[in-house]
Amino acid sequence: MPGRCPPTQKNEALVNKTIFMNWFAENFVQTDPDSCSESIFLYPQSSGTTNYRNQYGPAPTPPFGFSAGRIAVLAQTPDMVVPIGELAYNSTVTNTTEYLPVTLSFIAAKNCDLVLFDLFAALQDAGIIQPVKVGPRMYGTESP
Repeated sequence: MPGRCPPTQKNEALVNKTIFMNWFAENFVQTDPDSCSESIFLYPQSSGTTNYRNQYGPAPTPPFGFSAGRIAVLAQTPDMVVPIGELAYNSTVTNTTEYLPVTLSFIAAKNCDLVLFDLFAALQDAGIIQPVKVGPRMYGTESP
């Protein structure tokens, strides 16, 4: 059938994915019998940089390489994005100060999704992170 991957290529890809999944689990987010996930892996998701829709960017290219955003897909781990703040910028479209989110991604060990939910609840209870509100600002009119 057209568009199907030959079985040998599919098997090779699955072997490579399994190697990565095991390596990541053994070296970054090991399971723990008491806490489920021995550690949590953080990486920046968005940094509050502008990306204007009224400007042409470079021509698209084929995807190459690897990024942190692919880890959870290949390692079969939970990956949750949490807003930690916002950055002001001068919009060239509206000629006003607007705000862009700054976010972090949190990865825990496989099947440890609740560890992340519990962490976020504790961070919110401690006032470290806040719930996001509806509107042009993440936290309403005042920023933390």
